Amino acid sequence: MPVGPIIRRVYPLETFTTSWQELPGEVREKAIRAITALKADPAKRPQSLNLRQLEGFKKQNIWTLDLTEDGLYRCSFSIDGETAILRRVGPYDEIEAYPE
Repeated sequence: MPVGPIIRRVYPLETFTTSWQELPGEVREKAIRAITALKADPAKRPQSLNLRQLEGFKKQNIWTLDLTEDGLYRCSFSIDGETAILRRVGPYDEIEAYPE
């Protein structure tokens, strides 16, 4: 059974692009792989992405995924149709506190 939404495209917001510039190079490489994997068939996505929908935020359609195997870096995004709108990227604590 598929887990998570079908994603065919990604669109980075300015907040994502700005925070992307602050990531260490090795995290950027892992982030590219994780975001690419997000576009895979939901049934074939690696469980290591730890994809989950958040609750309790103004915008109800906020999701996060792990960018690194240790879960220290995350990405938040919302979904519009089959497009993941990349919102923020950075250390786990920052993304969990302010995913929007």
